Amino acid sequence: EILPKYYKLRGWDEKGYPTEEKLKELGLDKYY
Repeated sequence: EILPKYYKLRGWDEKGYPTEEKLKELGLDKYY
């Protein structure tokens, strides 16, 4: 319901982890 929409807005996947795109945006993709 609300939680999946919130996760999507934050750039997270359905489990609440940052997506690959979000990690790249934050400059953290080289660590994960």
